Amino acid sequence: MLKPRTSPSRRDSTKPASDKPGAVHPAVMRIHWQLIQPIACSYEQSRETMRQSRCISTKERGLKSKKPSERGPLMTNHVPQYNWDTIPERELRSGVVQKVFRGDDVLIGQTTLHPGMTTAPHSHPYEQIFMILKGRVTLHVGDQSFDCPAGTVVRIPPNVIHWADGPREEDGPALNMDVWTPLRPDYAEHTTYQTDSFSR
Repeated sequence: MLKPRTSPSRRDSTKPASDKPGAVHPAVMRIHWQLIQPIACSYEQSRETMRQSRCISTKERGLKSKKPSERGPLMTNHVPQYNWDTIPERELRSGVVQKVFRGDDVLIGQTTLHPGMTTAPHSHPYEQIFMILKGRVTLHVGDQSFDCPAGTVVRIPPNVIHWADGPREEDGPALNMDVWTPLRPDYAEHTTYQTDSFSR
C-alpha cells in the first residue's frame, strides 16, 4: 500500500530546535562559552588593572579628582602685552635712541645706533648680552674688537669696559638689542609706562 504523504505544514514540531537548518546546538554553545569566557574575563581584568594604574599615577602626581578651581590660580597677576613700536623712546646720547623694558630681575633695551653717534666707553656691574639685529657696528670689549653684522651676539662680563663705534654712513642705522641682569635701576626708571606688578 502507498503511505500517505506528509504535508510540509504538518511536520513533527517535537524535534529540537537544533535540528532546524542554521540553528546552533546547545552543546556547541556551551563549548563556545567555555572557550570565550576566560578570554573575556582576562580582557576585563586587564582594563581594570590599567584603570587602577592610571589612578595610582594620578595620585602620585597629586592631581586625583582635583577640579581646575581647586588647583590654584595659574598666575597671580594680570600680564599685559606691549609692542616695541609703542614703547616710549629717549635719546641716550647723540645718535643713540633707546627703548627699555623690564622684568623682575632683568632689563632689555632696543637701541637704534646712527652713523656719527657719540661713543662712550663705560663699565657696570651687570652682565650684558649684546646683539645686532640690523646693520653693522664695531664692538669693543676690554682689549678685544668685534666686527658685528646682523645676527651677532656677544656676552659682556660685569665690570669690563666696553663701547660700540657707530655704523658707517653706507651701512645706515643699526638696530641693537641688549639684555642686562640683574635689574639695572638707572635704566629701569624709564619703564614707568609698564603696568606689570613687580616684586621690587
